Amino acid sequence: MKPASSTLTERIAQSSAESSESGKVLASISVDVDVVSCYYRAYGINACDGNQVYDLAMPRLMSLFEEFGIRATFFVVAKDVRNHPQNAQIIRRLAESGHEIANHTLSHPFRLTRLPLEIKANEIAEAEPILSELSGQPVTGFRSPGWDIDADLMSILEDRGYEYDSSVFPSFFLLPLKLQHRLKNWNLETTTGMGSPWFSFAPTRPYHPNGQTPWKRGSRRLLEIPIGVVPDVRIPFLGTVLFGAGWSFFRASLEWVVFRRQPFNFELHPIELLGLAEDGLDARLERQPGMRLSLSRKLVLYRQLLTILKYRCHLVTMCEMAKQFRLQGVR
Repeated sequence: MKPASSTLTERIAQSSAESSESGKVLASISVDVDVVSCYYRAYGINACDGNQVYDLAMPRLMSLFEEFGIRATFFVVAKDVRNHPQNAQIIRRLAESGHEIANHTLSHPFRLTRLPLEIKANEIAEAEPILSELSGQPVTGFRSPGWDIDADLMSILEDRGYEYDSSVFPSFFLLPLKLQHRLKNWNLETTTGMGSPWFSFAPTRPYHPNGQTPWKRGSRRLLEIPIGVVPDVRIPFLGTVLFGAGWSFFRASLEWVVFRRQPFNFELHPIELLGLAEDGLDARLERQPGMRLSLSRKLVLYRQLLTILKYRCHLVTMCEMAKQFRLQGVR
C-alpha cells in the first residue's frame, strides 16, 4: 500500500496536469457550516434555532455534491457537532465521501480579532480534536468567522502547523460590506469584524503573507487562499452574490475569472438551501441575501451553479489546492 502522502502528491500532480490540458481554471468550493443561530445573532433576532442547517440544508447540499461528483471543503464550528450525535454523523459522512473538514473555530465568536490572544488560541486549538476525530484526518485549514483575521491569528495557525488559512477578503467592497452589516445590526457584540480594511488590497491569488502586515506578500510558511473575487475589479465572487445579484451577474463574473485564469475558492453557506417559510425560519431573517427566494428556486440556482463550475473549473479540495501551490513554489 502506498503512503497517504505519496497518494496525495500523485493526485495533486494529476490534478495539475488535467487542469492544464483541459483549459479549466483551478478552483475549490468551500462551505461555511454556520447554523441558523449565527444569523439570528448577527441580525439581533431573538428566536430559537431549530437545527435546520444540519437536519435539512446539509443533506440537500450533500445530495447535490454527490449528484455532480464534487468534493468540497467544509469549515465546521466544533461546538455544533460536540455532544450533537446527529450533527456529528453528518460530518463523518462528509469525510467518508472524500470531502475535507476544516476549522471554523470552536464557538464562532464574532469579532474574533478583538478577543484576548489566549481566547483566540483556544478557539482554534480546542476545535481541532473534535473535528479530527470525526474526519479521521488532521485539521490543516482554517477560516475565521466573518473573514476576521489578523497577524496574531496567522501566527497561531502557523505555530500549530496549519497548511493554509482562507479568511482574507481582498475586495474593494470590504468597507461597504462592513458598513452595510453595521446598519443592519446596531449590536456591536455581534457585528462581524471582516478584518482590517487593508485586506481590500491583498493579493487575489494564493500567497504567503507577511508577518506583521498579512495583506502583503511575505515569508510565512502559512499559505493564504483568499475568498474569491473577480480579478481586476475585485467584486466579491461567492454564493451570496449569486443569490443577491442574480444568475446573469454571476455568469459574467465567472467568464472573466476563467478568462484571467484566476484560481479561486467559491464560498457557499448551507442556509442558502433553506426556505424561509418552507423550513420554519423566523420571517425577520428575510434580510439575509436570497432568503426571499423560494426553496425550489434556490435548488434550481444551485444546480445551475454546480453545472457551470463543474464544466468550467477543475475542482479540488482546499487542502489539495494549497499543496499544489506549494509544489509550484508560490510566493
